[in-house]
Amino acid sequence: MRIIMAHGAIWLCMVLLVGLGSAADVPFVFDQSTSDVAGYTSAQIEQDHTTSPDLAGVPIVSSPSDSESLEIPITGGGSGSGTQEKNIGELKRTLDARVEPDNPRVRDEAVVLALKYPGEKTIDQIVSIYDYLKNGDESKKGWGYVSDPRGIDDFMFANQTLRNGERANCVGGGDCDDFAILMSALVESIGGTTRIILARNNSTGGHAYAEVYLGRINNSDSGNQVEAIIDWLREKLDADKIYTHIDTDTKDVWLNLDWGPDEKGSAHPGGPFYQGDKHIVLCVRDKVLKTPLRMPEISNKPPKLISLTADKLSPQEAGAAITWTAEARDPEEDQMLYRFYLNDEPATKWINEDMWTWTAEDYDAGENQIEVRVRDGKHAGAEGFDSRKVASFEIAEVEQTQPVNWSEDDRAVPEESSVAMDVTADVDDRIVSEVETWSKTFGGAENDWGMSVQQTLDSGYIITGWTSSFGAGYNGLWLIKTNDHGNKLWDRTFGGAECDEGDSVQQTLDGGYIIMGNTESFGAGNNDLWLIKTDDHGNKLWDRTFGGADWDWGSSVQQTSDGGYIITGSTFSFDEAGDRDLWLIKTGDRDLWLIKTDDQGNKLWDRTFGGAGHDEGNSVQQTLDGGYIIMGYTESFGAGSSDLWLIKTDDQGNKLWDRTFGGAYGDDGSSVQQTFDGGYIITGGTSSFDEAGDGDLWLIKTDAEGNKLWDRTFGGAYGDDGSSVQQTLDGGYIIMGNTESFGAGNNDLWLIKTDDQGNRLWDRTFGGAGHDEGNSVQQTLDGGYIIMGYTESFGAVDSDLWLIKTDAEGNA
Repeated sequence: MRIIMAHGAIWLCMVLLVGLGSAADVPFVFDQSTSDVAGYTSAQIEQDHTTSPDLAGVPIVSSPSDSESLEIPITGGGSGSGTQEKNIGELKRTLDARVEPDNPRVRDEAVVLALKYPGEKTIDQIVSIYDYLKNGDESKKGWGYVSDPRGIDDFMFANQTLRNGERANCVGGGDCDDFAILMSALVESIGGTTRIILARNNSTGGHAYAEVYLGRINNSDSGNQVEAIIDWLREKLDADKIYTHIDTDTKDVWLNLDWGPDEKGSAHPGGPFYQGDKHIVLCVRDKVLKTPLRMPEISNKPPKLISLTADKLSPQEAGAAITWTAEARDPEEDQMLYRFYLNDEPATKWINEDMWTWTAEDYDAGENQIEVRVRDGKHAGAEGFDSRKVASFEIAEVEQTQPVNWSEDDRAVPEESSVAMDVTADVDDRIVSEVETWSKTFGGAENDWGMSVQQTLDSGYIITGWTSSFGAGYNGLWLIKTNDHGNKLWDRTFGGAECDEGDSVQQTLDGGYIIMGNTESFGAGNNDLWLIKTDDHGNKLWDRTFGGADWDWGSSVQQTSDGGYIITGSTFSFDEAGDRDLWLIKTGDRDLWLIKTDDQGNKLWDRTFGGAGHDEGNSVQQTLDGGYIIMGYTESFGAGSSDLWLIKTDDQGNKLWDRTFGGAYGDDGSSVQQTFDGGYIITGGTSSFDEAGDGDLWLIKTDAEGNKLWDRTFGGAYGDDGSSVQQTLDGGYIIMGNTESFGAGNNDLWLIKTDDQGNRLWDRTFGGAGHDEGNSVQQTLDGGYIIMGYTESFGAVDSDLWLIKTDAEGNA
């Protein structure tokens, strides 16, 4: 569409809008004089619009209905003169088809631009897209302006604009409606929300520009995040003023993405508005929910130690000088500092040198432990470190220590294990009880993760997760069997050329194993649920995939009393009302969706639960009455942006009742178990009821009808959450969670033991300087606990599966 401008150009630019615009959508400038805008009244926002000299000639935004028409001037040159009418509804539909954020070419372009910055839907990713379109990069020129044919409105498809740009060695070309369409397509393609505004001026012509949704001030959707983003933009772009629209009713904030320069001659997101007699929002894709943007993720990749080596072989005699050399790498080539330790005592301060010479003394006789730690030079904490390596070295002993002679009836301590002992006060200090403890890692040169563990009938353990180090594809589903000491007996990988992973495993009545996983290599769509049955040695007997043309995930599986299987997860392929539905699957034989399978994994029936938002199932268990209890989270129902969602069904998957738990912010549920009294114990995370930080671990106890009896939160100043819960034999509860508030690194495994009322008895953290995460816990036959997760602090390289066995007090 074209509108005559004073210099002869004619533009129509459109913006994608999610939801209808508002007559109270007023221009607003954030500058040095604005602070705490979240506390502004509607009248204050409107007053700033009318009194600001920067907004003179910029009207309030209006939204015409689909039935209205626009009169558009027609240029001369053989194409006629006068005006032509455009129906608003038809115009919206035309532009909606042109934006195509799901086109593979558009999606690829957006993903490459977004991957320059970590996170999802962050403001720095939006700035990256804007800068690329406006200015190009080292290999391509920026946007090239080309007018439409005279008298003809030509709207190019977003992917067509990109193809034209490739041929001309620029990012794209066309007039402003083509620029806005491509801008909207790229932003929408990475999950942002955009709209296009037509700025009409009866005297000078017209213009159009795109906007991106920042969020809602003074609201649980984004809170003070919007003003934090504005402050970040001003500092990042060296801009004194950031131009936005604010809806005076909802406090929704939209950021201007026009290409006009500011007072300093710089074009950037949040630049000045085009003046006009009328600004009109053209609504496209108005069934999509508005998604707030996020602040940039602070990313400083830590260094990693590769090796610690000595220049002499062990053993050596006292007086020998042994030089230790550490090899470390920093992905960002930051300065690295080293610190060496001898037998847990510091041997050096933090130094720049990667070498240390140890002159052994007589008192060093015996086995010694040498450790080196490395940290990024950017770290402020003198005791903080990012990676460590430990080595042993023997100095010839001066005097041998006689071993302890155990009597024949003393129990032997398993090799490579530690033992927590209750010791009597008799003369011989004999062991009267013992619980074995140990820690094992499994992995190779790439990333490997552990998701689920269960003790098996032979007192060993079965583990599932995924591996990038072994198998056929990018990720392979990984099944590992260990003995009771955690030593690997065998392992199996399952998968194809793409990403495949295991999320839940259980030993079955026949001694084999059932695995719930996810596959991109097989099935009907982008990702399908993957059910695999093996014999007692992990050899596959059969497998089944469940899913449609879109993305579908499985999270939890349990064998049921009839020998079949119950599964929960989520589906994009078969949701009835929204973006993602909770998907409950049990073994059965119909084409309806909650899936039930028989003992061979053949589907019997299925059900979906959900509304217009994201809804997901994370844990399922058969209950004593033969029905099922499901734990997940919902964005469709409840009090806040997401709530824990507890659903009870009968034995056919028909919902009997459901309960939501949550507040004004994001809350989610990870695990549920029926308790001895017929009620339920739940764990997850809450941002609504955390007392001090970015989220707390949440423990909830309900009665048999899902009514809350009590709840407890655990956490500190940073993000903490719960991933797995089980009632213990003493009637209390054991919780596996993750903590950023406590422990040694940026995220540690967090084991919490409570009494039957959820009062904490003790807690333990496990981890090092890297990111370590716990996903599963179970009480073991000896009264201790088995934990499954992954570690970036220990093991081989990158991340490894981490299996930890503790005593009854959580010590390992």
